[in-house]
Amino acid sequence: MWGILFRGVFAGGARTVAIGTGEVIVTQGGKKIAIEAIKGMATIVLVKEVSKDKTKQERCNKCEPYTLGNKHLIKRSMGAEINTVYQYKIANLSSYPLTFKSYTPYIAEGNKKATTPIEEWNVGATSFDGLWPMECILVEAKGQYAQFLDSKKPDFLKTNVYRDLVLEATRQKRVIIGYKTAKLTWYFYEDMARNYFILQGGGIITSIFMPL
Repeated sequence: MWGILFRGVFAGGARTVAIGTGEVIVTQGGKKIAIEAIKGMATIVLVKEVSKDKTKQERCNKCEPYTLGNKHLIKRSMGAEINTVYQYKIANLSSYPLTFKSYTPYIAEGNKKATTPIEEWNVGATSFDGLWPMECILVEAKGQYAQFLDSKKPDFLKTNVYRDLVLEATRQKRVIIGYKTAKLTWYFYEDMARNYFILQGGGIITSIFMPL
């Protein structure tokens, strides 16, 4: 089984695939990926891991987001490094048999902010930071958002950031409503950010304050 599936690109039986300006080196299990190729790719769809424990795998198979979704590699501007660290922690906290990875950030030509290739879970045409299949919980990690509550920052920035968070939560909630087994939980690195999120309408989903 290939460790990685590329949308629109497949070389049956080959072990290297040239894409864009870089070369992707695929080994069994997808353990090696050339970062140059990641920079040039859009979404990379990954093969989902399965458990060797039959009982645990049967439990995972009862989770609709697991059976209907897939892990994918996308590119995000993560801001401070702590945001990547926090997403990595939350995504993998109870993700067995899945493992979510992040890769070395890079500066794309013409940009000042770093872009980070990171693995997330896609289901219902919506990306979530991770999935815990055994509990069937889709998870989202929110890092340093309290900075936007600083009185020194313009009010419109705070309004726009938290409005977008509530809209994101609304979109994700619409997705899980369609699955009987699915739950959704957001984790916040900062309690102040979580409290303000709830005040702005974020109470429509379950959210938990969990520092590193």
